[in-house]
Amino acid sequence: MESNLRVVGMTAILAPRGRLDYGSEFQAQEALDACIGTTRHNVVIDLKDVPFIDSRGLATLVSGHRQCQELGRTLVLAGLHPTVHSIFEMTRLDRVLEIFPDVDQALVALEQRMP
Repeated sequence: MESNLRVVGMTAILAPRGRLDYGSEFQAQEALDACIGTTRHNVVIDLKDVPFIDSRGLATLVSGHRQCQELGRTLVLAGLHPTVHSIFEMTRLDRVLEIFPDVDQALVALEQRMP
């Protein structure tokens, strides 16, 4: 799994590519830890290039969400494939993690929350 990190205003955007599963969880966790640890920004995880996620991938995202909360930041998701979105609905994690249709909408929402 590859990932790309960019910063827009006060938000870091992490865009993983490929499956987010047992085989890639360590790479995904390292990328997320680096994103959270090296920036002082809110985080958008752009999942448009992630066609599949399993329980390990879900756990990685929930862990990142908790890390951000502890630091007073926000982590949101954007651009989920319909299959991936249905997994969030089935596990009810769509009630824990905020999901936006795309990165632009996530950025607007996060910007509106800034003091």
